[in-house]
Amino acid sequence: HTTVPTDVFGNAIAGGRSTGGYRVVKLNTLTGDTMWTLYLAHPGVSGLFGAIQHVLTDAAGSIYAVGTNNTHVLVAKLSTDGEVLWTDTLPPSNGGLYSRNAEYVHLQEDILTIALPGFNSRLYQYDADGARLMETPLVLPGLYYPEISAMQYFDGDLYITGSSSANAGGGGSQRLGFTARLGLESVPTGV
Repeated sequence: HTTVPTDVFGNAIAGGRSTGGYRVVKLNTLTGDTMWTLYLAHPGVSGLFGAIQHVLTDAAGSIYAVGTNNTHVLVAKLSTDGEVLWTDTLPPSNGGLYSRNAEYVHLQEDILTIALPGFNSRLYQYDADGARLMETPLVLPGLYYPEISAMQYFDGDLYITGSSSANAGGGGSQRLGFTARLGLESVPTGV
């Protein structure tokens, strides 16, 4: 993780990988004691184990966990006590997910946004109840296989920054940095 999310009491939540599957752990930061450990699995897809790469918390204390096994992506929302509120499996992604930025996850105003990189770049959006609001290819004119470094919503649009391949065939070491504004309010099913 690039940051360690905490609940309203300062307890830390971390994700990772274990032989039991996708693992999320909540720790008491004053004592170091484990408050709970939870193993997550893909709904509807058996036998897949991977690593939780992103953990986020919202103002209500709910926990969002996103991970991958390099072919599928697991998305889950947990209560502050470690109860699974909902899970989803995103379809396999061509090109793998262990790339420069892996998948990028952003939580703002109860909207969870996930940008998957690679040959099948896609943008997903969920509401707080787990309804998938958007699933669309992430197509940026003149750029190929975009990988997102950061994103932010402002005035109904999504601003993103990252890097992309300079040629349609991918490969090579040349990368182009970009910043883009996506008008999601007016075009909810496409970019």
